[in-house]
Amino acid sequence: MSDVPSFVVCPPLRCCRQLIDSPLSTCGSDAQWQRPGKAGQAPQYFCSQHRGKDDVPIAGPRLIRLVRLQVEVLYAGTSSVPAIAHAEALAQLESAVTASRGMLSINAATSVVGRYEPQPPPPKHAGGRPKAL
Repeated sequence: MSDVPSFVVCPPLRCCRQLIDSPLSTCGSDAQWQRPGKAGQAPQYFCSQHRGKDDVPIAGPRLIRLVRLQVEVLYAGTSSVPAIAHAEALAQLESAVTASRGMLSINAATSVVGRYEPQPPPPKHAGGRPKAL
């Protein structure tokens, strides 16, 4: 096998059983079983409900695909104290990420106070539908 990086963290392994006719619809439950991958590929991981008869328990070192998403998430602050607003927003995000079996690594937290003005709804014509611009 070629050299692969070593990770110091491992998010919970998730069942990769495809549920419907879409590669984005998978079980995602905690995996306890693995199916060896083809040459050079990571094994597939499965929960007890979706394991195959030849799958083996997950044990010892494992080859995983670690997916890193770099995103910007915006919350309305719940405190006028920046540190408290940041901590509360972080708690909300961490709860959501943990519930989806991910791991959170925060690089920075920033905030700014500004004005938001909702846009008026589009004008309606006589038929009740929005007027085309």
